[in-house]
Amino acid sequence: MTRSHVDSLALSFLSALKDMLLIKGLPLFSFMGIEMIRGHRFNYTYYEDKAGVVTQSLAQSSNGGSGGKSTIPTSPKIFESIRKLDHEGMEKIESQSHSAFCKYLSRTKNTICGRHPIGVLMAALEHVKAPATHRTRFVHYSQSSSAVSISDSSVSYASAFVQREA
Repeated sequence: MTRSHVDSLALSFLSALKDMLLIKGLPLFSFMGIEMIRGHRFNYTYYEDKAGVVTQSLAQSSNGGSGGKSTIPTSPKIFESIRKLDHEGMEKIESQSHSAFCKYLSRTKNTICGRHPIGVLMAALEHVKAPATHRTRFVHYSQSSSAVSISDSSVSYASAFVQREA
């Protein structure tokens, strides 16, 4: 699929959504399932310590040539840093600010599966001034594991909905 084809589909979607929201006044209910993946096998190991220092890629430190030794961040633990990162992204989605969501993705490089359709929906909602008439709310968040070592992998799952306010 070419970039122009994707842009054309996005514009068609925006047009249809605008028609639903503004002209026909149809109630909109959309449900999102989101996955965020972490770990070396996914090539994403973003970590933020309690002082706010960000490490884009946690790596194994060498141990004088005698093999690798994992550095294990403890403040916060890796799964706590993941939770903070994920919740920040969820807050950006709930805010319905497409530009804030794009800045978040650019800064963190978070591996949110479905980020493109979510971005299109957010842009459409923002374009039709839907934050005044619609709300986005997350109703579930969980992690597949409590990652504590840099060799651990984790997948986060989140569910949200967009609903027209009565």
